[in-house]
Amino acid sequence: MKIVIKNSENYILKSVEVTRGALLSAVLKRESIYLDLPCGGMGRCGKCKVLFTKGAPSATDADRRSFDEEELNAGYRLACRAVVISDAEIELTEMTLNNPTQENQGKKLNSSVLENSEETLSNPKKESLAQSSNKIILNNPDKNNDHNNKEEICEKYGVAIDIGTTTIVVAQIALDNIESANTPHNTDRVYESKNSDSIYKSNNPDSNNGTQNKDNADNSTGTISTVKEDFVKKSIINSQRVYGADVISRIKAANDGHAADLRDLVFRDIANLLPEKNKIEKIILAGNTTMIHILMGDSCKGLGTYPYTPVRLTYPDTTIGENTSAQIFEGISAFVGADIVSGMYALGFGSIPQGKTYMLIDLGTNGEMAVGDSEKITVCSTAAGPVFEGGGISCGMAGIPGAIEHVKIEKTLPHSITDAKESKVLSDASANPRAEDTKKASSPKVEITVIGDQNPVGLCGSGVLETVSELRRCEIIDETGLLSDTYFEEGFPIVEETDSDNFEQHKNKISFTQSDIRAVQLAKAAIRSGIDTLLASHGCRAEDIDRVYLAGGFSEHLDLDKVRYLKMLPGEFFRDGVLISAGNTSLKGCIRAFSDSDYKSVVAEITGKATEIPLAAEDTFSDSFIEAMNF
Repeated sequence: MKIVIKNSENYILKSVEVTRGALLSAVLKRESIYLDLPCGGMGRCGKCKVLFTKGAPSATDADRRSFDEEELNAGYRLACRAVVISDAEIELTEMTLNNPTQENQGKKLNSSVLENSEETLSNPKKESLAQSSNKIILNNPDKNNDHNNKEEICEKYGVAIDIGTTTIVVAQIALDNIESANTPHNTDRVYESKNSDSIYKSNNPDSNNGTQNKDNADNSTGTISTVKEDFVKKSIINSQRVYGADVISRIKAANDGHAADLRDLVFRDIANLLPEKNKIEKIILAGNTTMIHILMGDSCKGLGTYPYTPVRLTYPDTTIGENTSAQIFEGISAFVGADIVSGMYALGFGSIPQGKTYMLIDLGTNGEMAVGDSEKITVCSTAAGPVFEGGGISCGMAGIPGAIEHVKIEKTLPHSITDAKESKVLSDASANPRAEDTKKASSPKVEITVIGDQNPVGLCGSGVLETVSELRRCEIIDETGLLSDTYFEEGFPIVEETDSDNFEQHKNKISFTQSDIRAVQLAKAAIRSGIDTLLASHGCRAEDIDRVYLAGGFSEHLDLDKVRYLKMLPGEFFRDGVLISAGNTSLKGCIRAFSDSDYKSVVAEITGKATEIPLAAEDTFSDSFIEAMNF
């Protein structure tokens, strides 16, 4: 039998022959059409929806949980549960596809970074990676590059890579423009600004993706090195999401026989981010321990069972092709990896001034964090899940064009919990015939900011956190996270179907549900209880911390003033100059290493001073977690 696969514009992508009883998601994967499967294809997240315009199979229980009766009758099904029983035609949406959308940031270069290298990082002389074997050719033409601007051509390039569970980010650096400095690794000199709001100034390669109030950043303090604005930064959704949104899902998939597939996917993602022709002289990369194990072909079996033992945490320098060197940051443990070490290096944890205490919190799936002073560093990780990247949320998505990144709700009576008690406007409609009209007229106004100024499709991580924060500020949810009766059944509307003030009419309403709020509560409780336990283990209190760096790709887009309503962070962190949005510190550490010939010794000093605490073994963690669920 045959399946015709179309996109949302009715364009035929493929027509394939399948056997009766085939699982649709498996068929699509076989045809290199990758879906967004944050739950690993278990039918829980509802992200892999497809529209059967012909030959829809019977609805499963998972379908009934994900779609209403009207949608089921129209032919909507979950691809991970849909069994093909006849000829069919299906339509895929952009939200369904695990689309490798790239975001180009920084100044566009006429450049490329690897010429037809056919060797892998782990075995450069023997192993290769292709679509049907193990061959990778890391070249992909960037057709938008202007090859006529000869002034931008550089002889040598470096590539910094951060391999995240959700997103892979690459920064291409013109090495001719790096000015190495012998300045000591002094964090007060390198990172402090008059406004204490930015760790990178405008002469840093990532400054145009700056943190809070980046336009007010002070340039007078200088940096360790200067990388002029000749760089390209690109990101891509990690295609391994087809096996699940978190590292536990990836570890399970690798141990279930899909390690080679996972490795192929990450190599191809990196290849898609690299332009062609001009030579890369050096690659420096970081990632969490699971991502590095998969990349290097190391077994993940030790990562999936207690006592969670990695194959290795350090890797020798290697050569790709004839002239490109590759270096990987070292990690600390199975769940505190090279990405956190790179972040600590970027923030100067190797030379924290006497009497100062700094904290790094990575708002990602693993929730890694570190507290350091001049003598020691204490680290831990907590299972925050994919919420901070938009995963596990009914309307969540990655931070790509179309994602809502900022949300502001104007409080309007009588929709809050408190107001509902004080008002009778929303009492029984039969007693007040105009009650429903009043309810509609008094709906809170929601202001949103969308990445790329496009029509809104869903909420990315910053949008998710700001939505919950605003719901609490406006008392639309109570301290336990319970939505008011007005929105309990259908959720709070972020974007109405007929909203056309600033955008074209939308096909789908975007609402934030009670289950979405619970998912955020679990994630923020994991972070807060991790913070409290880590501080106690390090022997300090929240008021003792001089700087708190919030890391993670979306943190630089987060409105820190709104975070306080979540109670995810101790109130003492909101003192002037303490809380800093640091952005992707893993990538920034890789970038900084290009200008520091001694960076490996600094990194070794950081890992040598680091001690990991297993949160589950701490007596206070469970009680702290339960308490941190509330707002």
